[in-house]
Amino acid sequence: MTPHPWPVSRLVCAALIGFSGLACANVLENPSFDIGFQNVENCSGAGVSAPTLQGQLANNWGPNNCWMSDKSATTVTFSAEVGRSGTGKSQGVASNSVTGDAVISTWVWLKPGNRYRTVVWMKADAPTEVLLQLRAWNSPYTAYGVTVAKLTTNWAPYEFEGLAPVVADANVPGGLFVSTRGNVKVYLDDAQVTPEVDATEPVHSRSMQVVPASYFGVHAHQSQSLTGLGRSAGAERLWDANGVQWADIFRDSPTQNNWAEFDRRVARAISVGAAPLMVLGGNGPAWSSGAPITCQFYAGTSSSPPSSDAVWRDWVRAVATRAKGKVRHWEIWNEPYQCSAFKADPLKLANLVASARAVLKEVDPTNVIVSPSFDLGDNTFLDRYLQAAKLAYPGGEAHWDITSVHAYDGFVGDYLDERKTKVAAQARSVEDMFEREHLVTNALSVLRRFGLDTRPIWNTEGGYLNASSLPVGTQSGGPNDRAGASFVARHMLVGWAAGLDANYYYAWDQRSGGGSWPIAGAREATEGSLAYSTTEAGTAYIQVSKWLTGAVLIGRTVRADGTWEYTLKRGPATSVVAWNPQAQVSYTPPAGRTNATDLTGTTTAIGASVQLNNRPVLFAAPPTTMTVGSSVTQTRTTQNFDLTATVKNGYQPTGTVQFKANGVNLGGLVTLVGGVAKLNTRITTAGTYTITAHYNGDSANPVNATATGVSVKVRACFLGICR
Repeated sequence: MTPHPWPVSRLVCAALIGFSGLACANVLENPSFDIGFQNVENCSGAGVSAPTLQGQLANNWGPNNCWMSDKSATTVTFSAEVGRSGTGKSQGVASNSVTGDAVISTWVWLKPGNRYRTVVWMKADAPTEVLLQLRAWNSPYTAYGVTVAKLTTNWAPYEFEGLAPVVADANVPGGLFVSTRGNVKVYLDDAQVTPEVDATEPVHSRSMQVVPASYFGVHAHQSQSLTGLGRSAGAERLWDANGVQWADIFRDSPTQNNWAEFDRRVARAISVGAAPLMVLGGNGPAWSSGAPITCQFYAGTSSSPPSSDAVWRDWVRAVATRAKGKVRHWEIWNEPYQCSAFKADPLKLANLVASARAVLKEVDPTNVIVSPSFDLGDNTFLDRYLQAAKLAYPGGEAHWDITSVHAYDGFVGDYLDERKTKVAAQARSVEDMFEREHLVTNALSVLRRFGLDTRPIWNTEGGYLNASSLPVGTQSGGPNDRAGASFVARHMLVGWAAGLDANYYYAWDQRSGGGSWPIAGAREATEGSLAYSTTEAGTAYIQVSKWLTGAVLIGRTVRADGTWEYTLKRGPATSVVAWNPQAQVSYTPPAGRTNATDLTGTTTAIGASVQLNNRPVLFAAPPTTMTVGSSVTQTRTTQNFDLTATVKNGYQPTGTVQFKANGVNLGGLVTLVGGVAKLNTRITTAGTYTITAHYNGDSANPVNATATGVSVKVRACFLGICR
C-alpha cells in the first residue's frame, strides 16, 4: 500500500517491545536483521529449473524459492546491507530477472483469536512492487493478511493486518513472506508482527439481521431446469447461461444482435422471484477485444479487456437500456484475476469499472453496481486493484455498491469420491474455508483500508469443485450428489454466519457427466434432453432455503466433539440446526426440540438423543396445539364459568394463557400448571360469547398460539333472577 507514517498506537507499541507478556510484543525472532547473517544454501533436489541462490541471509530468515520452477529467475542474490538509520543491518534481496520472484520468509506462530498487525520498512533501488503476506506455513497456504507494497527509493513502513485461523488445541505454524519481483534490489529492515486479542469475532453480527430471500442466489445453465427449484432462490446470476452474455447477444458485430434468449431468461427469473444479476464482462465476442486475445474462458470468445472504451460503453448502454426496470444489479467483470492483462495492469480494470458505472447510473440512477469478482482465497489482486483505482480516480475505490468475491472450496477430490478415504481437512472443508481460515473477515481487512468494509459482500459464484481427473463420485463413476448435499447445505449455512450477504450457488443444473464441474442441484438424465431431475444436492439447497429465509441467526456454538449448532429465530419461535463435519456422534438437542427435519425435508419425532453426522438437521418443537373447554355453575342469582386451556407441544410447557370472550380479556394472565390453565369467572351481560385462549410461549419454545374454544350463552337476569 502507499507508504504512510506509523500511527501513534504503533509507536507506543513499538516502544514497549521487549517486555514479556505484553500483547503488542513483536513475535519475530530477528526483526531488525542485526543478530547475524549466514551464507545461503543453494536449492537441493529441486531440479534444474530451480533458481540459483547466493549471498548472505539474516539468521532466522530463509529463502522460499526452491519450490519454484520459474526458469526466468535463474539467480537470486541475498546481501547484508546497512540499516535504515545508518547503523545496524538490513536485508538486501534481488533477482536477476525482470519477471522472476525472489522470496524470503521468517517463522511466526499464529495464536487463535489474535489479530496480527504487520509492519515492514522497505526501499528499493528503483520504484517497484513487493508482495507482503502473513500466511499459513502449510497447505492450503492461506494468506491471512496481505498487501502489495509500492516501494520508492526512500525508506518507508508498509502495514497490513490479518486474523489468525481458529483451531481448538494449538497455535498454527505461519510465516511472514516477502516476495519481490524483477531485477530491482529491495532492502528490508525493522519488521514487526504484533498480536492483539481480537474482540470483534465474528466480524459480522447476525443477531439483528433477517436472512433475506436474496441471500439464496443460483446459476442455471438451462432456463427449463429451474422448474424444480420453485421459489427457493431469491436471485439468479446470468453467467454461463445459454444466450445471455455479451458474446451471445452481439456475437458477430456490434450492430447485429439477438436479444431473444436474454429477454426470456430475465422474464423467467423475475417470474419465480429471483432478481437477475447481470455479468457485463468476462465473456465478450471475439471482435470486442484488441488482438491478440490474451484471456479466454471459452473458444471463440474473449475475456481480455475491450479494444476501446467506446466499445465497452456501447455494450453497457445497450444492455442496461434493454433491461431497464427489470435488471437492477450489474456485476462488472467475471474473475479478472485470471486474466494476465488485468493482473499486469489493474488500472485497465479500474477504467472499465468507472466507465460502466457512469453509463449504468446515467441509464437508471437506481442501478446497483457490483464489483468485479475477486478471489476470496487470495486478496493480492484485490489489494493491487484498489490501490490502482484510488490513485487513478479520486474516490475511485468506491465505484461500486457491493463487493463481489468467488469462494470455491480448495480441497478437491476426496470429499466427493466415496471410493476414497476422507481426511479431516477435507471433511471440514466448508467450515475451514469460511470460519477457521477467516476468508471473509480477512478480505474485509483489505477493504477496510479503502473504506469499503461496511458495504455488502456477495459470493457471486461458489461451490465444490470435483477432482479434474475423473469421473469422480460413487463407485459407479457417477457424480456424488449425496455427498454434495452436505456440502451445499453447510456452504449456505456457514456462509451467512461468516458475513456473506448473498451466496450464489454454482450451479443448479449440470449435464449428465461429472468431470471437473461442481455438484449440481438438478441433473440432465440424457445429454441434450433438457429433462432434469432434482438431485439430493438440489433438495438440500431448497430445504436450507426454507430453514434460513426469514429467520435470524441468534447463536453459534461449536461443541467439544466438533458438533456445530446454529440457533435460528423466526418470529417468536426458535430452532437449532446441527451437524458434525468429521464424525458420527450422539447428539442431545436442546430441551423441547422433539422434531427433526433432514435435508430431504422429512420430519420425524425424536427421543432424548439422536445420531448426527455431516448432514445438517433442523431440530424444532412440534407445532403447539391448544384445546379450550368450559363448564357453567348456575344458581338463581349467578352464572360462573369454569374455563380450561390445555397446551401441548411435545414437552412440558410453562408460561401463561390469556382467556378472552369475544376478544375481550377475561381477568389477567393464568399460569400453566401441568400444561393446563384454569380460570373461574363471571359474565354478567346476556348474550352469546366465543371463548378463546392465547398461549404466550415460554423460554424453551416461545411460540404464540391461539385456540378458539367454545361458545357459551349467558342468560338474561332480572331482579337478581337469571332465566
